[in-house]
Amino acid sequence: MPVLFLLNDTSEVPNWGAQATMRALRKMLYDRIPELELMTLTQGALLRTYAAYGVAFGRRVYLDPQSRLLDRSPMLRGVMENRAKAQGERLFPASANGLELTARHWERTKGNPYVRGFLEKAARSDCVVHNGELLNYSLTEVSSRGVFLTWLAKCRLEKPAAVVNQTTPSQGQDPVMSGLLQATCEKIDVVTVREPYSLRALQDLGVRARLIPDPTFWLEEDDFDEAEALAWQARVGLEKPYACLSLSSGLPIRGSAPALLPLLKQLQELAPSIVLLAYGGGNRLLQSVASSATNCFVYSGSYRGVAPLLRGAEFLVTGHYHNIILGSMVGCPFVPLRALSHKIEGLLELLEWPHPQVHNLAALQHATPGILASAERVAEDRASLSRRLLLQASVLRERSVETAETLCELMNRS
Repeated sequence: MPVLFLLNDTSEVPNWGAQATMRALRKMLYDRIPELELMTLTQGALLRTYAAYGVAFGRRVYLDPQSRLLDRSPMLRGVMENRAKAQGERLFPASANGLELTARHWERTKGNPYVRGFLEKAARSDCVVHNGELLNYSLTEVSSRGVFLTWLAKCRLEKPAAVVNQTTPSQGQDPVMSGLLQATCEKIDVVTVREPYSLRALQDLGVRARLIPDPTFWLEEDDFDEAEALAWQARVGLEKPYACLSLSSGLPIRGSAPALLPLLKQLQELAPSIVLLAYGGGNRLLQSVASSATNCFVYSGSYRGVAPLLRGAEFLVTGHYHNIILGSMVGCPFVPLRALSHKIEGLLELLEWPHPQVHNLAALQHATPGILASAERVAEDRASLSRRLLLQASVLRERSVETAETLCELMNRS
C-alpha cells in the first residue's frame, strides 16, 4: 500500500479556498490511487511548538505551551510560550543560508516531540509532499516550515519529495522567500505551480517547475451543496436577479465601508440584490455594510454552497482566487480585484479571460468607475462569457488531475 505524507493539510483553516483545495486534492489522489494511505500534517500541527521543561530519568522533558496542564498557571504558560518560540526558531531556518545548520540541529534534537513525530511519519512514507496553498508567495511561518521539511525529507531522509499547488513571490517581492524556494526546490523531485505568473517567477530563479491548474477544478457537482444555497436564499428572501461580491484576499479593509456603500448602490442598478460572500463565519465589515444597504445579504455558510449561489448570479466581483475558480466552474462571469500576490492575474491568463483589467479595492474611490464599467460589460455579455468559462474550466479540470498523476509516478519510482 503506497503511503503519502502531506504537509499543510488546510481542511480546518477557516478559508473556503483552502477547504475546497484539500477536498479536491484528497478526491483526485484517491481517484488515481484507491489503495493510498494518506497521512497529513495539518496547518495547526505544522505551526505547533514545544518547550524543553526539564529533565526526568535522564531524558529531556518537552511541554506543549497550550497544554491544559498550564491552565491554572498563566505565568508559567507565558514562560513556556516564550521558551517554545525561541526553541522553535532554532528548528527552522530564517533564510536559505541556514538550511544546513538547521538540519544539523535536527539531528541533535530528536527527543523534541515535533521532530520525533515528523521523522517517524516521514520514515513510514513513500513520498513527502508540501501543499503550497495560501502560503508560498511570501515568507510566513507555515511557508518556511513547509518547504524546509520537504527539503529535509529529500536531502537528509532521502525520500521522494514534492512541493505542489503554489503561488510564488514575483521578482523582487520577497527576496527571502524567493531565496528559500530557490535553494530548496532545486533539490526537490517535483515542483508545481498553479498559475503561469508563478511558473515564470520560478524559471527566473532557475528552478524547473510544472504548471498544473489548481486542484479545485477537479471538484464535481456532488461536491457542492445546492440544498444549502437554496435554504439560505429562502431564509433571507433573496430573489433574482442578484450579483455576488467578495473582498480582496489579504488587503486591509478597515475603514472601507463608506467607499463600499456607493459601489454597492451603483452595482444594484445592474442587479437589484447583492450577495456579500464572507467566509469564516462572516465578516464584520460586510455585516455592517449589509445593515446599511437595502437588498444586500451576507452569505457565510460553507464553500459547498458558494458554487450554487454563483450559478444563479448575474456576475461576481471578487479578489478571491478560489471564488473565481468556483464561478468559472458554473459559468459565472466576474470582475477581478487585486490581491496581495499575482495569483489573480495568473488565473486570468490561465482562464484566457477577455477582460483582464484588475481593480484595486485598496483605492476604492478611484477603482469604482472601472469596476462598474467592467460589471456592465460582463452583465451584458453574460451568456457568451458563461459558455466560454464553462468550456475553459472543463479543460483545466482535465489538466488539474496531473497533480495526483505526478505524485503517483513519483511514488512508483520510489
